[in-house]
Amino acid sequence: DEVIITVVRPVRTRIMVLPTVLNLKSQNDYIWILMDLPRDIKPAQIDSDYGYFVLPGRIKPEEVRYIGHLNPTAAAKISWNQLKQYLDTGKVELVFYTRLKDGRFIGGSDMVLVIDPTSEKPKHK
Repeated sequence: DEVIITVVRPVRTRIMVLPTVLNLKSQNDYIWILMDLPRDIKPAQIDSDYGYFVLPGRIKPEEVRYIGHLNPTAAAKISWNQLKQYLDTGKVELVFYTRLKDGRFIGGSDMVLVIDPTSEKPKHK
């Protein structure tokens, strides 16, 4: 028997998490993740049955919108209550990804600072 294996590299792209500092005690409902699609990839190439996800936690966004026409940006609304259970204080890498219809994955990562103001020790003079 003969087997042919084809390795398909994922498409790396730039993402940005907003806000860049996440407060574990925040009352905000959502954070936003922006992903720039490369010039040769259009929203129609995204496998809508697969969806978008955020790691850690493999959280599915509440909604994804596309901004712009020539070089679209995917703007994803992520539930803060779902995400914060996977975070600890300090610098954390968030990964945002999806799959294209041709089977390749596309995504990127961004570092955010996670703080918990109630655990901060007061400074004494």
